[in-house]
Amino acid sequence: MEWEDICPSCEGSGEVTRVERSGISCFPTLPGLRRYLAERDADLSGDVFLELEGELSDDRDLDADEGAVLLFPRRIVGVQAQSTT
Repeated sequence: MEWEDICPSCEGSGEVTRVERSGISCFPTLPGLRRYLAERDADLSGDVFLELEGELSDDRDLDADEGAVLLFPRRIVGVQAQSTT
C-alpha cells in the first residue's frame, strides 16, 4: 500500500499525541497482516486469524502507513489457525 497524505500517526505535527482511535485495527488482507507481523518478529504460536465483516472507520490507524485500517466489526466470517511451520 502506498500513502500520499499527512502521516497517519502524527497527523503532520511530528509528534504522536492522539493514540486512541475509533475502531479496531486490522488488515484488509491476510498476506498484509502476515508481512506486518513477520517484520515485528511476532510470536504467533497458538494464535488464530479472524476474518471480519464490518464498516470502515473514518479515522486512521496508527499503522495506516503499513496498510492497517480501522474497522467497526459486525461479525466474524472466518477463522484460520496459525500454522506452526
